[in-house]
Amino acid sequence: MSVEKKLSLEQRLSLAARKGKKKSRVGRPGGSAVTPEPAVVSKDGVVQDPLEVNDDAAAAGIEGGFGAAGTAAYDTDLYSKWVPETVTEMDAVALLALLAPHIRYLQDKLSAKDDSSLMRLVKEKDATVEKLRADNEQSLQKLRDSSKTIDSLGSMLKRCRGELSETRRGTDALSQQNSQLQRKLDDSLDEIKQYSGQTELVQRLQLALSEKTDEADSVRNESSRLQNELSKLQETLETEKVKSTHELNLLKESSCEQINSLETKLEQLRIQLENVTLQGSAETDSKSNEDWSTQYAMLQEQFNSSKSNWNSIEFSLNSKLAKLKSEMESLQEENSKLSTQLKQTKESLRDVQVKLGDTESERVVAQSTITKLRENVNALNKNCDDLRDDYALLQKKYALQRSQLEGTILQPAAKTTTHSMPPFEEDQDLLKKLENEWASSVSQDVHESPINEELLMSTGTPDLSRVETQELFMNNGSSSMPTTPVLTDSRNNSFFNGLGDIPEEASALKSLNNKKSSASLLNLAASRRKSSLTQMVNNGPSENNTVINETNAVSNAASAQQINTQLVSRLGSEVRRLESELSSLQQAYETLQEEKDASNSEILKLMEENDETKKIKLKNEDLQRQVTTLQAQLETALQLLGEKTERVEELENDVEDLKEMMQQQVQQMIELQEKLR
Repeated sequence: MSVEKKLSLEQRLSLAARKGKKKSRVGRPGGSAVTPEPAVVSKDGVVQDPLEVNDDAAAAGIEGGFGAAGTAAYDTDLYSKWVPETVTEMDAVALLALLAPHIRYLQDKLSAKDDSSLMRLVKEKDATVEKLRADNEQSLQKLRDSSKTIDSLGSMLKRCRGELSETRRGTDALSQQNSQLQRKLDDSLDEIKQYSGQTELVQRLQLALSEKTDEADSVRNESSRLQNELSKLQETLETEKVKSTHELNLLKESSCEQINSLETKLEQLRIQLENVTLQGSAETDSKSNEDWSTQYAMLQEQFNSSKSNWNSIEFSLNSKLAKLKSEMESLQEENSKLSTQLKQTKESLRDVQVKLGDTESERVVAQSTITKLRENVNALNKNCDDLRDDYALLQKKYALQRSQLEGTILQPAAKTTTHSMPPFEEDQDLLKKLENEWASSVSQDVHESPINEELLMSTGTPDLSRVETQELFMNNGSSSMPTTPVLTDSRNNSFFNGLGDIPEEASALKSLNNKKSSASLLNLAASRRKSSLTQMVNNGPSENNTVINETNAVSNAASAQQINTQLVSRLGSEVRRLESELSSLQQAYETLQEEKDASNSEILKLMEENDETKKIKLKNEDLQRQVTTLQAQLETALQLLGEKTERVEELENDVEDLKEMMQQQVQQMIELQEKLR
């Protein structure tokens, strides 16, 4: 609608401009005369002004030009509006004069349209160029941003690769640890499964044994019940046999009696017939007919009674035979059931025997494990006893070293306070005693634990002699220098070096304690000898002796105080170390005790399982005996059933023979009656 309104406004403006141009052309002096234009007759018969028609047509042509993208193709309706229908009758000049204003109007419109379209195209091109420039700048900015992001992503990628490699290493290490832990877990699970499988197998065997015992009890009860039934059936068979034999005897006797009576009667009748035939026709026919009719009636009654008796006897015998057959079938079914149960019990016994074999092998393995565990427990007990002995020995050595060290520390202080110097002979005697004690202790230590000879040589008398010569040289050279502090310092250094070499193991500590005891004895002897030598050298001038004694007292007091502090610290550390060793030994003892308790519990469990297996064996033997007894009973029952079946068959044959005999007798009687008729 907006496009149509716009076109209508343009049409109006163009028409107004066109009219203005025409008026200016008409009013211009010297202008060309306006050519008259013929009136146009419309289709409706209305006469229109040619200018108005041309203006409308031009506007329509312009509208069509805008709609057809600036082409000069016009519709035929436009030409029909410009040109009348009588164009074929018009002259060429008149036709050109008619079309000239329309053509001029179209040329003006086309020129104006071309200029405006070019400007519009230029503006559109400029706008598109600006737009493309802006898009280009935006794309360049985007490229810069993308390059920056690519660089950052590259650095991030490198960092991520490094992190990935580190994480892969970590994951590999963790996977290895996981695999190791998984292997350990699998091993532990396999062990747990083995133990659980063994326990489950034992439980299953116990359940199977209980089931088999229940089945054996049920089979025993069933066999006893069947035995009772067999005994009852045997009794019933015996009673029935007695009854049947008695009835058969009665039937035989009755049949024999009847046969004899019939034979006698037949003989009588035959004799009577012979007599009758011999006598002739003496008697009358009426009397003979009456006799024959009475005899016939009597025979008929006897025949009917015997027939009814035989029917009742046959019915009773048939019912008894049916009962015996049904009982025989039931016995056969029970026999088949018992045979199937016997097979099942045999198979179950075989399975139980196989399982017992498996349990026996497992018991042997468990017995071997029990022996191994006992050996381990004995070894652990021995180790525990050795550790206890080592601990007691260490305590003794520690007490001895402590007493020796306290004596060595307190001895120089006592010397300085009393100022009493022992004579040289007493020192020699004491030195000999100490050397003898040291030699005896060293020989004992050598017997207990071999000590290196180089260590003994390094701690022996050559060092003492060298120290003595050095001390004598120092005392001769300068009498004012103190000698005792040097000895005490050397002794302290040797002691603290000995404390620094304390090992961590009990056996090494034992040998080291032996070495320490020997070294302490050597140091004590050396100190005693040195003190005696210094006394011998310094006995000359009394002034020097007093100065030396004073200096010795001061130096001994200072060194004793220093030694006491260091000794207390070292002894405290040694006590702490020994306490830690004691706690570790106690923990090891507790763990060993726990292992011992666990092994004892396992041994008890295995012994209980062994007892259970023995009980299972005894029960299996009892079950085998019961099975053999049941088999024997079943065989005897089968033999009895076979005998009973044979007897029943014999009775059936006898009954059939009796039936045949009775039938033959009846037929003979019928034939005789027919003959008599």
